[in-house]
Amino acid sequence: MRSLLFVFFLVSAMVLPSGVFAADSAATAREAWSKLSEAQRADLRGKLKNFKAMSREDRNLVLKRYGRFLDLSESKRRQLRDQYKAFSQLPARERDGIRENFSRYKKFSPERREQMRRMHKRLSNMSPEERRRFREKMRRWKKLSPEQRRQLKDRLGPPR
Repeated sequence: MRSLLFVFFLVSAMVLPSGVFAADSAATAREAWSKLSEAQRADLRGKLKNFKAMSREDRNLVLKRYGRFLDLSESKRRQLRDQYKAFSQLPARERDGIRENFSRYKKFSPERREQMRRMHKRLSNMSPEERRRFREKMRRWKKLSPEQRRQLKDRLGPPR
C-alpha cells in the first residue's frame, strides 16, 4: 500500500498543480486516494504494477526525472503538463511519429542537435506565408535524386 501511495503521489504531482500536496504528503495522498473513483484507483494500481516491473535502473531514472520536474518553476511545470495533455490527445499514429523523430534526434551529435535547434527557431519565427513557402521547397527537395541535391548544394554554396 505504501508503494501504491508513493506512485499515486508521483503521478498526481505530475498532473495536479503544485500546492495540492501539503507538508504531510502521505496524509494528503491518502485523502486524495479516498476521493478517487474505483476506475481511477484501478488505473493507478496498473501504473504501480508497471513501475514495480521496471528494472531498478529504470525506476531510478523515473525518480530522477521526477526530481528534475519538481525543481522546475510552477509555470514551466504547467507548460509541461499542458504539452503532455496535448500530446496524449493526438492520434496514436502522430504520437508514434513524434516518438520516432525524437529517438532519431537523440542519436544526433551535439553539433547536429544545435543546428536542428537553430533551424527550428528560424522556422518558428517565420510568418505563415514564409512557412508555407519553406514547406513547398522541402517537398520539392525530397523529390530530388541524391545527385540533383548535390548539384543544387554545389550551386547554392554552404548554408547560412
